[in-house]
Amino acid sequence: GSPSTNDQYYRTDLNLLCYYDGTQWLSVGEYPMAAAGTASGFSATTAAVFRFGCPQAFGTYFTRYSIAFGMGTNNASNYWSYTLQTYTTGNTVNATLASGDTSAFTTTYAETNGTIGAAAGSGIVVRFDITKHASAGNISPMLTVFYRLIVT
Repeated sequence: GSPSTNDQYYRTDLNLLCYYDGTQWLSVGEYPMAAAGTASGFSATTAAVFRFGCPQAFGTYFTRYSIAFGMGTNNASNYWSYTLQTYTTGNTVNATLASGDTSAFTTTYAETNGTIGAAAGSGIVVRFDITKHASAGNISPMLTVFYRLIVT
């Protein structure tokens, strides 16, 4: 018969414990992609800050993200916006995983977290971009994107 949601199966050939989420088999283990900005931060108007390669041996299913920001001047008028996207081999956007901005942060250090719940599809690179608005101070982001393997 067909698997039921949350059924588990141990793939001895891959040494992976997997579970069925209702539509696909995913690894139980969650893996991080992490990067941190420079100590002095970014000051440019727009920057492609981080790029990660998606695992190619399996499909990639993004589950959540965490971004910590160390910043200079930041308020409702002077802030940074960000996007987290997957790109194809032709360097075109495949999907936007998350986006937001720092305008509501009132301290020089802040953290934001969110769920994603999306497969990379034809995306082979994850890219984190930031854009400066008005006279925002330097920013030093620290990013972690979590994913599970799509197991077939």
